[in-house]
Amino acid sequence: MLLVVFIFLRLGWIPESLFSGHHAEENILYMRTLASVYMGFSAYILLGLIVVTGGFFMWICRNKSFSSWGHYSLIIHLFSLFLALDGFFAPTLLNQKSDKPIAEHIATLVPYGKIYSCYSRSNPMRLFTLNFYLGDRIVPFDAFMPTEGYLIAGPEDANSFLEENKEYQLKQIYDSKHRSCDDHKIIGLYQFKKFEQ
Repeated sequence: MLLVVFIFLRLGWIPESLFSGHHAEENILYMRTLASVYMGFSAYILLGLIVVTGGFFMWICRNKSFSSWGHYSLIIHLFSLFLALDGFFAPTLLNQKSDKPIAEHIATLVPYGKIYSCYSRSNPMRLFTLNFYLGDRIVPFDAFMPTEGYLIAGPEDANSFLEENKEYQLKQIYDSKHRSCDDHKIIGLYQFKKFEQ
């Protein structure tokens, strides 16, 4: 089934309208990724192993010699399935979920200096992955209270930031439409400035 679904994806036979609900955008993105991923030599080997071991298992079952070879052929086939999952399918999907491309884009928009997050000291969640790829430049806003700078926040956090800091204005300069690996919120970049008194 795994191989059949993958072939259908590559041929474009599975419509995007099949997905709906809260995570529909993410699922469509994963589907597009699998449909357009580059197939190198190792990918063909891994997928070919599924076909060969599956065919061998079916041949064993058909020839009624399952008692002597059936269990071994089933184990070999399952091993080839897990090998394909871990060697091809999972890395393809996990690379799509990575925060690294978002961090690289933010680094082009803000090449140096601190980038602030609106997470308070009472909120233990931090953007560890994004901070790692940005070279440990993300710091909590409330620890510095700068007059201007750049803030990483999702739409909800940006609204909370404005409610708590009414003397600041925010302007969104980047909407990644990507959920962070850490808190699963949309990553956005805002420019903030304190109103002149």
